[in-house]
Amino acid sequence: MDKKTRDRIFFWGRIAIAVIFIAIIVLTVDLEATWGELKQTDPVYVAFAAGAYICFLAFLTLRWLILSRARKHPYGFFYLYRSVLIHMLFNNVLPTTIGGDVYRIVDTSGHEGKGVSFSIVWTDRMVGLIGVFSFAFLASIFYAAVSGNFLLFVIFGAAFIFAISLTLAFLSTKINAWISPWLSKVRVFKYPLGETIAGAFRSITDYRNHKTVLLAAVFVSLGVQMSLAGIWYLLFRSLGGQTSFIHIMVTIPIVNTLAMFSVGGWGLREQTFVQMLATFAVARETALATSLLFDVVNVFFGLVGGVFLLFRRGRKPAPSPVRSPD
Repeated sequence: MDKKTRDRIFFWGRIAIAVIFIAIIVLTVDLEATWGELKQTDPVYVAFAAGAYICFLAFLTLRWLILSRARKHPYGFFYLYRSVLIHMLFNNVLPTTIGGDVYRIVDTSGHEGKGVSFSIVWTDRMVGLIGVFSFAFLASIFYAAVSGNFLLFVIFGAAFIFAISLTLAFLSTKINAWISPWLSKVRVFKYPLGETIAGAFRSITDYRNHKTVLLAAVFVSLGVQMSLAGIWYLLFRSLGGQTSFIHIMVTIPIVNTLAMFSVGGWGLREQTFVQMLATFAVARETALATSLLFDVVNVFFGLVGGVFLLFRRGRKPAPSPVRSPD
């Protein structure tokens, strides 16, 4: 099976997952009651949630900036912030398999080429994965202390160890040396792209020399997750919902992880949030209304990214500052 066919199957498979879970929501949740919940939305809380979303994007940008500066990439914060917004357009609005990460790689490849840009974005993703499960693990500790239920503590603990192990594997020169020869053989039609891909993966090991940078990026990832939890909680409160913030903290990592398996997270994100909040005695209609509000905010910022994409001028990095001799 060629790559084009696999990509097509993967794409339509994600659409099928989205359609299936949307159908489950329609069949299991009172949509009329959900609409009634939405009509009572407090716009003040929604405005605060939008502000938290701006902070969420800022944390994403800061993590990317920290990892980029370690590789001497001279892109500024606001350049990367715009790129993150456009990333949201590809990931959350457009039904495409290209994805926001590919755009980010292309958008920052003007300094040293796509190989180094790939290694930075890939490392950003790995650090983000650690951030998701470290946040979930910390939240599960508080949840276990309050509820006496240690199931999430065990699950998130195992996921955290897995994320750390996966990252260390990619940073390992031995494992990388074993993988690179296989990657070098990859060809797309007649084009030998394997060596480029292998070089990009070898470039990832450069972060072994930047352990402090990786640690700082992980701490910023905790800010990413906390701001995400804050967005959901504020939207939940805009509907008059009542539950502990800890419940939201342990729910959002699960929601965001599973949402990756459908296009734009549609269907699976909403169903997961409904099911999780139902275990905390929250009405399914309120949970669904919260998810729909999040979708609206998500799409809004994705469309803002679309505006930046339409009017963006070139992709040249900001010039490095010229230092005068001492």
